[in-house]
Amino acid sequence: QIPAVAIYAVVLCLAHDAVTLPVLVYSGFLLERRYGLSRQGAGNWLRDHVTTVDKELGIYLKKIRS
Repeated sequence: QIPAVAIYAVVLCLAHDAVTLPVLVYSGFLLERRYGLSRQGAGNWLRDHVTTVDKELGIYLKKIRS
């Protein structure tokens, strides 16, 4: 059975990501493309972002288990 704390951590992490995503897209993707600092496409940027969130969730859940 999944502890309530783990569910809360996942929901909190995903809610935080949903709130901050527009700022992250602007600062981490659009501005970098505008000024030639990045040539990464939107799909690759989004994949990298989802990978980062997945790793963060893994770390949070690992800390909760220990």
